[in-house]
Amino acid sequence: QKQAQVRQALLFGIFLILLFFLSLLLLTKAGYLPENPVSQRYEALWHNLLGENDSRFRVWQLSLEAWKDSPIFGHGLDSFSYIYDVYYRSDMLKVIPETLFFDRAHNKAFDLLIFSGLIGLASYLSIFAAAAHATWKHAKERFSRFLSITLLALLMAYFTQTMLSIDTATSYILFYFVLAFVAVNFYPRQSMDGQGKPPSFPKE
Repeated sequence: QKQAQVRQALLFGIFLILLFFLSLLLLTKAGYLPENPVSQRYEALWHNLLGENDSRFRVWQLSLEAWKDSPIFGHGLDSFSYIYDVYYRSDMLKVIPETLFFDRAHNKAFDLLIFSGLIGLASYLSIFAAAAHATWKHAKERFSRFLSITLLALLMAYFTQTMLSIDTATSYILFYFVLAFVAVNFYPRQSMDGQGKPPSFPKE
């Protein structure tokens, strides 16, 4: 009963947050609130993603064309600069100026497909799957379910960010800290007796 109430309260809180941001966007669009960088960035993002006149979208198409030539193992690490030169076409000048150069696809999935193919992408996704499974399965044993949802939200936020941009030092730090926390707290550590309990040390 208590868990159900906590779950309902959490879902209601998420709903209120989403409703708040949606209201801000609608009021800004209607002219009741002044334009701000957040609303402008949000509108520009959806306009670019829903249309094919965005340079990033065209680079993704280029990445798919290159990946088809080596789907399993990819073209090698840090090979996107070479791939970009080889697969660049004259019709892309309408969207990608000749002076603009991409050394990344600005999408982690496409980068991995180019670098290491399906094997690399599957390995990358398995990290998220393993972390999410351990977090959801073992969080209740030592922590609250709210913590597991928070960690899953952080992983989802990082994953979403990498689908539209490139990794930076700050995003890597967040990602590795979350993975380290999950590994230390949610994965059973095998002791000498093989029962999954941490080894006990004699008291002084």
